[in-house]
Amino acid sequence: MYNEKDIKENKESMDSLVKGIDTLANIVKQTLGPKGRNVMFEDQWGISRITNDGVTIAKQIFSKDETENMAINSLKQNAARTNMQAGDASTTFITLAQSILHEGLKSTKHPLEKRDEINRDCQVALGELKKSAKPVKTFEEIKQIAIVSCEDETIGSIIAEATYKVGKEGQVSVQESEVNGVRIEYINGLEIDEGYIAEFMMNNERGEAVLHNPYILIVDSKLSNIKDILPIMQKVADSGKNEVLLLCDGLDGNMLPTIAKNIYAKRVERKPFLEVIAVKFPAIRKPEFIEDIALVTEGKIMGMKTGLFPDEATLDDLGTCEKVVITTKKTVFIGGKGNVEEKIETLRNQRDASEINKDAYDARIARLKGEVAVIKVGAASGVDLGYIRDKIEDAVYATKGAVEEGAVKGGGVALKMIALDLPDGILKEALQAPYNQIQENAGGNFKIKDNVMDSVKSTRIVLENAASFAGAVLTTSASVATCRIRPKE
Repeated sequence: MYNEKDIKENKESMDSLVKGIDTLANIVKQTLGPKGRNVMFEDQWGISRITNDGVTIAKQIFSKDETENMAINSLKQNAARTNMQAGDASTTFITLAQSILHEGLKSTKHPLEKRDEINRDCQVALGELKKSAKPVKTFEEIKQIAIVSCEDETIGSIIAEATYKVGKEGQVSVQESEVNGVRIEYINGLEIDEGYIAEFMMNNERGEAVLHNPYILIVDSKLSNIKDILPIMQKVADSGKNEVLLLCDGLDGNMLPTIAKNIYAKRVERKPFLEVIAVKFPAIRKPEFIEDIALVTEGKIMGMKTGLFPDEATLDDLGTCEKVVITTKKTVFIGGKGNVEEKIETLRNQRDASEINKDAYDARIARLKGEVAVIKVGAASGVDLGYIRDKIEDAVYATKGAVEEGAVKGGGVALKMIALDLPDGILKEALQAPYNQIQENAGGNFKIKDNVMDSVKSTRIVLENAASFAGAVLTTSASVATCRIRPKE
């Protein structure tokens, strides 16, 4: 049985795509800037939320028209990707992408020439953005970025303290708390440069898979048959826990499809299934990473080298930690109970005795000593908690981004100034859209203070992704959308 397709060409297709993009953008961009408004929505479970987080709002917007809905979903996906890369820039991305699209539609050039013009001027703008970047190094500079981002001096100071203490390479995590208010704790954390194996494993709006007090199964090989881990998974289920992190060399056979079915059953069908998130070991210095993970989490390594296998393992053979945060590229183990001091001392002795690879020893020692700042957030109601958590998470990303790549004038000013130096064309007008939208949301004549700064990283990613998305839409001449079967009214 085949689903019907909604097929459109040329002007009919473009009109529907643009209408879908405008439907989403016109709602989301109302939240842009310090005077932006919130949006209240009801999720699929009937729970009301208030937020000004662009990706969160975008996920709630749909259209009955199949082609419009396809455009909405495409913009959502690109906004989510921007949010994963930049943290707090999804609303600016949506605003800028819509503006580039509409300026492109005004041009009389051939669609491919429009795209080439956008790409060319985008590279010029990125170069100017890099030139105007101001390094963010001191505590006061970091604090200013954080305060502006979260619009709260007290919370901004907490974010700045956390960011400054852990440094450019450190981790800052946001966690809900039963105690009202915002406070910071520092705990040990271990980071590896590998993320989840498949995107369906993410479980929040930021593209992360977050596990709380999970069991950790460490297998020094590929896994190809779900039957190999069923006995230990049953023991985990019987223990009352429902989250497992599986570390291995990869998944073959029926492993990935089975994990996907279980995640769908748990998250969508609300069945009491285990949620298993799989992460591959880093290929470089793999034995060291396996040993370090086992040490930090107090888990045992399973495989041919140890003679211990998953089908005969007990719960005591599994590792644990307070929290694991997994993205597309990184996995951070937070709050492991393993004692690393003895291992660190051994590594120091080996480093001092070695004539070579001292940097490698230092890197491993730093990894084992890794400190994670955890910002704990509590509020009187679930609605307030979600709103405050979203604001803090956005501010953390913005602050970290500024430390990494520097900062530029905020409030859309940097892009507006760059636009003035571009040749006449699509981007010259479009890059002023974020600034103009902030002004509109504030009622006009809103003065953006000189100390308001934006992260270069987030601004760069927004510009790159918005230009790419708009260029792709402008070169589209037909659309084929799947018709969904709806219940009869």
